[in-house]
Amino acid sequence: NNIYIVFKDSLFKSNNGGTNFSKSTIGIIDPASNLFYIAIDNQTSSNLYILSSKKGDSCKSVLKSTDSGVSWSFNFGNYLTVSKIISTPDNKLLLGSSGGML
Repeated sequence: NNIYIVFKDSLFKSNNGGTNFSKSTIGIIDPASNLFYIAIDNQTSSNLYILSSKKGDSCKSVLKSTDSGVSWSFNFGNYLTVSKIISTPDNKLLLGSSGGML
């Protein structure tokens, strides 16, 4: 079982249910970014989404990986003022803000 933890500018991944974690920033588009939340696609667990922003910037973008975090691409955003990202069981991606869900 894979477990992912996002902390500051790093993504940590465990391939053994949390016994050991390794740091992975390979493929993150901008290593000078803050990473906030990770969402795992409920239908395809190799699809991951990370809410990210440049350090010192409150606007966020969503990055997507289709290979369990090995590589990442810009999915959408740049001017999002959201605080949370969630993947629903019916394969929708929800973004939460102080004003509600997007």
